[in-house]
Amino acid sequence: MYLPLTETEARHDGSDDDQKRESGNAIGLGRIILIVEDDQDLRLVAAEALTAFGFQVVEAGDGQSAKEIIEAGTIPDLLFTDVVLPGPIDGQELAIFAQSKYDNIRILLSSGYALEGQAATSHDMDNMSFIAKPYGINELAQVIERLLQNG
Repeated sequence: MYLPLTETEARHDGSDDDQKRESGNAIGLGRIILIVEDDQDLRLVAAEALTAFGFQVVEAGDGQSAKEIIEAGTIPDLLFTDVVLPGPIDGQELAIFAQSKYDNIRILLSSGYALEGQAATSHDMDNMSFIAKPYGINELAQVIERLLQNG
């Protein structure tokens, strides 16, 4: 999966200030994001982009694996999960579990299905947001930045 360059990236002149601003390091600050996505290509693209934005990224392909990562002691600052996941634990159940373990965790749910998105946003959870698929990398960064700043 290839993403097009944004106009900002295409006009980049190589200066250090531009590199810092475009890499998004001010967004990530080494914080941990747990990405849970069963589409491996999408997960890898998101992981690469978020790493470039300065985040430490942990990946899981299903809800059960993500739950095990959390139970093993990984404390993510943000859980970024698809709503529809294979296996016994879907994204909403995973979000509820993660928030029960860590009160301050931020949750970003994602789905390409309109009904799933409506259900996700109707959940009464603090520190949660939703992004519809398909999304652009810059849009993802903006949503994550807002979510992390609001906490």
